[in-house]
Formats: sequence, structure tokens, C-alpha cells
Amino acid sequence: QAEQLIRDRALSGLRPARFYWASTSDAARYSRAEGVYLGAGSSLRHPADLRLRSHGGWSFGRSHLTARLDVTSDARTPSTRVTLEWRVPHDIGPVSPASGLMNSLASLAGEDWTDPYFSTGVRIQRRFGAVDGPRATARLGWADQRSAQLRVGETTGVFRPVRPIEDGIVRTVGAEVAWPRLLGPVDARVDLEAARLNGRTWTSAEGILAVQRDDAWRTLDLDLSVRMGFADDPPPQGLTLLGGRNTLPGHEHRAFVGDRYWLAQARIGRPITAPWVGVHLTGAVGRTFIAGPDVLPTGWTGDPDAGVRGSVGLGLDLLWDVLRLDVARGLGEGGDWALLFGVNPRFHPWL
Repeated sequence: QAEQLIRDRALSGLRPARFYWASTSDAARYSRAEGVYLGAGSSLRHPADLRLRSHGGWSFGRSHLTARLDVTSDARTPSTRVTLEWRVPHDIGPVSPASGLMNSLASLAGEDWTDPYFSTGVRIQRRFGAVDGPRATARLGWADQRSAQLRVGETTGVFRPVRPIEDGIVRTVGAEVAWPRLLGPVDARVDLEAARLNGRTWTSAEGILAVQRDDAWRTLDLDLSVRMGFADDPPPQGLTLLGGRNTLPGHEHRAFVGDRYWLAQARIGRPITAPWVGVHLTGAVGRTFIAGPDVLPTGWTGDPDAGVRGSVGLGLDLLWDVLRLDVARGLGEGGDWALLFGVNPRFHPWL
């Protein structure tokens, strides 16, 4: 109780009512499905341990309003969160290719890395357990999901087409169990979900093991992760996309499609002139495939069973390991050289 009092009230330094953006992309972004987007938000802390965060914005490419409202209980545990969305974009697949800011910069150059769709609905979450310890989260959701459309460069062919989804009302029930520091530096997470759309029910599961070791003497940093998942006959928005940045660098972007996947990634880094420059080695190997007939959804491109693919790379960490510059080589059929510039994934939620 003393910890909560000191941290949340005495030391926050924040006014109960203030402007609020969850990320820089909530203020401004650019993509082939929205064009230019500008938005603003607010945060209101209620004395009854409630926090209300609202956000709204306008997509000039779609000529539509986007809005979101989060109502969160500030109680340490258990806590409740209710989220209302109106035409909010979501990306297909469990692995984000880049931060929102980097994707906006790439889109200005004619390369949008996301595969968006839009959702209007409500989601309720109830979390049990400590914030920094083992915890479980139960959730319910109702959403009207709609395919995105190409709003920029329709006639010039600058952007690749937008992958369509199966439109309709999606009802979901799910649970997530997380074990931070399960075995020393090992973090584990398991996510289970059942959903129903247009009279069809499907289930999905995903598990992640991650090891993160930052040497106290700054001699060697190690990041390892293994993730795998499956979905039982999902609609297009429930499929997994791998290939390219943040998954299998050196292969065509999101060229591998499946309702089952696994992906292992490793990074070993060492500072050279701390904190300005460091060097790292990277490696990744993974696979996607579709159980049953290898049939892609209508309007989709990609390989539903390309086999195992991998990549290796060498890169630089710049400015406190915030910026990263990598040269990667894809291994296996279709592999090629790739030059990648990006931001440390730890900062993606803020950007």
C-alpha cells in the first residue's frame, strides 16, 4: 500500500487531467490505408482509482474518424480494463514488423510494412497477480472488423495491395498467463483464445519463451526468443505472416503465410564505445504452413508452405542502443542481402 501511494500519487508529477498520446503514431502517422492521420487525446485520473484515457483523430485518406476510450482500474491487483474502439486500425499477424513511426517514414518512401484492417467494438480485461510477477488475464471481446482499402497511390501502383480480411462481427473469449523471470532471466507467456465469426468458431494458441541478459559490466548482451502458435481454421485476420524485417530479414516481406508457425530469434551484442556505438550478431529461423489444403484467402499473395527459412546478420547499436543498423542475409531459397535501419524493439510501443 505504501509503494502504491508513493509511486502513483506522490512521485508521478502528473496532473489528474492532461493531454495524452499513447505513442507518437497516435499524434501523426501515414500509411497506404489511412493516408495522413492526425490525432489527440486526454488522460483523466479519477479519485476512485479510475483512469480514463481517450483519443480521437481524423484519417484524411479515408475521411473517417477514429476514436478509442480506455477505462482502467488503478488497483494493483486485481485490475480491470475496458476498451472501446471506433474504426481503429489493427495489423494482421502476431509479430509487428516495425514501430509505427518507422512504418510512417517508410510509407512516405512508398513501402508500407503493415497489413491493416479496421475494428469497432469493446474489449473487457481482468488481470490477476502482481504487475512484476506471475499474472493471468481473462478477456472478452466484441468487434465489427472490416477490410482496409488502398487509399494512397491507387493508380500509380506505388504500394502493394492491402490484404482483405473476412468482414463481420467477431466475438472472442481468451486468457493469457505470463511468468516473468520464470527461470532466472527466462520469461514465458501463453495465450489461448476462442472466437466466432459468421457462424464459424475457431481456436488459437500462442506460446513465447524469451531470455534477456544485460551484463552489468556491459561486456555482453544476449537476447533469445522462441515463439510458436497455431489457429484452427481461422479467417484471414487470424493467420500469421513472416518474412522480412523483425522476423526473417533477407527474405521477401511477409511472403510466408500460415495458420501454424514457429520462429526462433537470437541477438548477441557488445559495446565498442559505450554508449555511442556497439556491435551485434543476429540470427533467425522459422516456418509457417497451412494445415490441410494449401489455399490462400482470396486476394492474398504468399507461400502457404515454404519450409524452413533462416537469416543471419551483423549490425551496429547506436546512441544508447536506441537506433540499429543491420546487414542481413536470408538463408534458403529466395534469400538475399538486406540493409535495415530501425529502432530497438523495446521502444516500439512508444513510437
